[in-house]
Amino acid sequence: MRAQRGKTCPLSTCCSEFGFCGTTNDFCTGGCQSNCVLSPPPPEGSPKNKALNRVIGYYESWSYRSKCNQKAPSDMPLSELTHLNYAFAFISTDSYELITMDSKTPESLFKLTVDTKKYNPSLKVYVAVGGLTFSDNGTVTQPLLSEISRTEANRQKFADNVVKSMNRYGFDGIDIDWEYPGAPDRGGKPEDTENFTLLMKTLRRTFNASPRQLGITFTIPSSYWYLRWFDVPALLKYADWTNLMSYDLHGTWDRNNPIGAIAQAHANLTEIKLATELLWRVGVKPEQINIGFGFYGRSFELSNPSCTKPGCPFKGGARPGLCSDTSGVLMYYEIQAILRQVNGLRPVQDEKAAVKYMVWDKNQWVSYGMRIRSGLRSLGQIVLGLAVPNLGR
Repeated sequence: MRAQRGKTCPLSTCCSEFGFCGTTNDFCTGGCQSNCVLSPPPPEGSPKNKALNRVIGYYESWSYRSKCNQKAPSDMPLSELTHLNYAFAFISTDSYELITMDSKTPESLFKLTVDTKKYNPSLKVYVAVGGLTFSDNGTVTQPLLSEISRTEANRQKFADNVVKSMNRYGFDGIDIDWEYPGAPDRGGKPEDTENFTLLMKTLRRTFNASPRQLGITFTIPSSYWYLRWFDVPALLKYADWTNLMSYDLHGTWDRNNPIGAIAQAHANLTEIKLATELLWRVGVKPEQINIGFGFYGRSFELSNPSCTKPGCPFKGGARPGLCSDTSGVLMYYEIQAILRQVNGLRPVQDEKAAVKYMVWDKNQWVSYGMRIRSGLRSLGQIVLGLAVPNLGR
């Protein structure tokens, strides 16, 4: 991305001598024009060495009908959580009401998820709206959040329907997972950035008028490419916190990466640190963020069996797991099954990335298992929230 001389870059990143935006030495030193800070610290007044005060788990609605290892909401480790997010609700294209993802998902699953509060009375249950497939290209749902956010009438109609759903099913709040406003490769429009903030403002005003204390959160990407379309400080004026997708940083989609199709951990502590620094640049406080830690794995088929470390080339996804049935991804329990079945197989701990990786059957490679304590230590234990996708999988 290029910026005109004398102008600033999105997310207050460094503007190089030649007008390019970035966060490395090439951009932040030498003839850097603006925001010339290489590794920004958290904003002043941020807490240090504090214990986690939010642990959010995600219940994936499709796991209820999985062909194996089915999970009901009550199967989640509820005593360990402060919040449980139901993933995902979709939005009706005509009425803007919250609905299930598809006809295979029973509406009763909303209530079953909320009913988990009887096992942990202090648990708060939110409904996460949207998700990756909601905004996939070619879907009827992709334009919806742009459409809803565009006018005050649409924003209010949606907000009123959300409150009705909160009251009908008993949810304590909503998480908006828009992937991604403004991004041209995901159907985004330039005005999405401002309109998303207006949507959050309408939701907050409508929630405040409700007799219940309803929470509002939103989910953000960790990559600069997509994050630059979010006005995070403005959104946080109306939201309680944001959930950072610091997972799925790499996968088989990297086959078209300019640096080459190389196997890398999908959760990498070094890259997570860079993502949080993007937020520090715009004044977001650590206590406003939940860091996402994924325990599942992204898997590859290596091009050369003699090259097995992170950074080695791959030619595609590894073989599908018996239950997940998708090339390029393995659930945690599937990885554990491989470890039990393959004699002598030992995972390698990548200390710098704080993840494990292993190779079996010569060219099958997977990384998994982000070490939470190491990760928080590296971030200075200033992030007080933790979000765990694929919980129980």
